Amino acid sequence: MVTNVGIFGGENMAVGRVITVPEVKCRNSPGFIYQKIGKSNVCFFFSRTGNNFTNAKLDCEGKGARLTVVNMQRKRQVLDRKPDTWIALEDRQTEGKYIWHDGTEQTARQRRDFSCYGQPDNWNDAEDCLHASKWCSAPRNINDGSCAESFEYLCEKVG
Repeated sequence: MVTNVGIFGGENMAVGRVITVPEVKCRNSPGFIYQKIGKSNVCFFFSRTGNNFTNAKLDCEGKGARLTVVNMQRKRQVLDRKPDTWIALEDRQTEGKYIWHDGTEQTARQRRDFSCYGQPDNWNDAEDCLHASKWCSAPRNINDGSCAESFEYLCEKVG
């Protein structure tokens, strides 16, 4: 539930602007920025350094967040500004069965609408973690890669 809180003035705020509770929570999480996406209130954290998939996931969890579940177009658009970025999708448990970190399976539509052409392909039988790729054109820029590669990553808190 979103409750409006009358917070007026203050640093980096327009005088008279009403701030929602989720936005205040983002401001209280260092490095996170608030964005309303559909009906969801999301706090994003863009890493500034690269890491392998497992360490990126652990860093997000250490911040009380998770790697971003890119299950809708508006979230995928956030990645346009952040190529070569880990997202919360992998098939390490069962090859070809892509599971988001919220426990849901990637839909055929998500794969069709967001994946690079011909991807994911599990090249060399060694690609189980997915990322936004600078080698593909948006909106179809999701690619699979080796989980050991070092990419920046995008964390999210959803409320």
